[in-house]
Amino acid sequence: MPVLNLTDPAVRSLKPIAGKQVTYVDRGLKGFGVRVSPSGHASYVLVLGANRQRIKL
Repeated sequence: MPVLNLTDPAVRSLKPIAGKQVTYVDRGLKGFGVRVSPSGHASYVLVLGANRQRIKL
């Protein structure tokens, strides 16, 4: 998982990767990230707990 400072311009510039969903993790807020699907759709996610449960926001 790539680690970035997830600012508004950074999230808008994220590009999809063919055939893969990629989760970009925020450097400043532990557990927070943006998941980008191959179609380019972005979802905000929060990863919590010992079993790393992912919650879509």
